[in-house]
Amino acid sequence: MLKNKKLLLSLMLLFLIAVVAACGGSDNNDNAGNSGENNTENNGGNDNGGETTADGQEIFSKNCMSCHGDEGEGASGPPLQGDDFAADLDNVINQVKEGASGMPAFEDTLSEDEIEAVAKYVTEDIANK
Repeated sequence: MLKNKKLLLSLMLLFLIAVVAACGGSDNNDNAGNSGENNTENNGGNDNGGETTADGQEIFSKNCMSCHGDEGEGASGPPLQGDDFAADLDNVINQVKEGASGMPAFEDTLSEDEIEAVAKYVTEDIANK
């Protein structure tokens, strides 16, 4: 009986760790390994008329969707759809860089180009829904 309790407790602890990791922990680490690749692709500057070369939707899917939902409707994190704060590009860029209120900072994990791309995706495609 004692072995079953230990096993159940261990499984519950592993589940809790997995849930916490899904809201930023493991996704951030995955991007840390890829950031070198992304940075080499984006180091040429922003010579394309203000457009970013990174894919904001892909970055959102990898880093934000687990907490903010598939379409920004909210999950463990707040909804972004119809949110005035999320509709302001500068607000979103600062929030992604610095994090706050339980959201991790991505300044050390995402390049400037990636942060700008995901912020544009949030403000233009999600916040207006």
